[in-house]
Amino acid sequence: KPAKAAKSEQTRTLILETALRLFAERGYDRTTMRAIAQEAGVSVGNAYYYFSSKEHLVQGFYDRIAGEHAAAVRPVLEGDGDL
Repeated sequence: KPAKAAKSEQTRTLILETALRLFAERGYDRTTMRAIAQEAGVSVGNAYYYFSSKEHLVQGFYDRIAGEHAAAVRPVLEGDGDL
């Protein structure tokens, strides 16, 4: 079911990006999971399905950055290119 997996990843990304925007606008402490869900257009339960807490959202952001970094340096590390 690749279409379902793609939709799931799209929802996860939407929640994550909405959370990051709200953290920047309102501050981490003043942003609730309910506000994130509302802004993302998903139910609170759906937001908690993807991210069990605000801390998990922050970890998701770091995981994404680490993955992007790894993908960017892989060709250099596997070849003889320059950093």
